[in-house]
Amino acid sequence: MTPSDPPNLRHSPRVSLQRSITVSNSEHSLPCQLLDLSYTGLGLISLHPLKKGAYQLNFSLPDFDGEHPLSLLGQMIHFKSVRDQYLIGFKLPSLTPHEQLVFKGFMQFHKRLTPLTE
Repeated sequence: MTPSDPPNLRHSPRVSLQRSITVSNSEHSLPCQLLDLSYTGLGLISLHPLKKGAYQLNFSLPDFDGEHPLSLLGQMIHFKSVRDQYLIGFKLPSLTPHEQLVFKGFMQFHKRLTPLTE
């Protein structure tokens, strides 16, 4: 971590993944790539910069039973320019019981291939 990198504020384990995600607000809807996910936040990469604020995050997560679409409201808390792309971090609100179940199913599904990292 360099001095300009934000501290890791995740309060739960995260998994690395590569999945499509759409990030939207009242002005834009951008396709991005989801890079990591935890119960409290997610990281993604975008070809376009975003302003700090609230965004609708639409993506799906697989588990043993198939794909489960999610639409979460996230708060963009940091971004960093890297080789003409942007690494962007979002804080997630408290998940509903259904969203927690989808996340848990995905974490178990993912864990069989890759151990969780902190």
